Amino acid sequence: MSNKAWRMDEEDKIKVGKYIIDTIMADGEFPKTAEEGKQVLNSIIGDKDESFFEGEVSGVLFLENDANGIMHIAVPPRQAVKDRYYNVGEYEVPETYKNIVNGNSKLSKEETYQFRIGDYTISHCG
Repeated sequence: MSNKAWRMDEEDKIKVGKYIIDTIMADGEFPKTAEEGKQVLNSIIGDKDESFFEGEVSGVLFLENDANGIMHIAVPPRQAVKDRYYNVGEYEVPETYKNIVNGNSKLSKEETYQFRIGDYTISHCG
């Protein structure tokens, strides 16, 4: 796996965050199947590269944490963790986070929130 799907950029994460927030605020439903999830995610970010998921992601599940006590923990792909672990000294904090922490972000507060939701939802620690 080339990890292409796990390397979404700032704009992608803002779009995903906005979709999640908009769906929740409208009391909407998230996709129920992995295929529906893949179609929705592709419609959100796939416009920049039609082959974004080709050969890498067979489906996308939207799992909502349960307000009644059930927490879903998304464990990153094992190989991504192993690859990064052995090269952790080369890890660069993503530019978006550097800018937010240093007060240099050009994102609005709403975009920053959307980015955080998207990043939290999509990231695989790779």
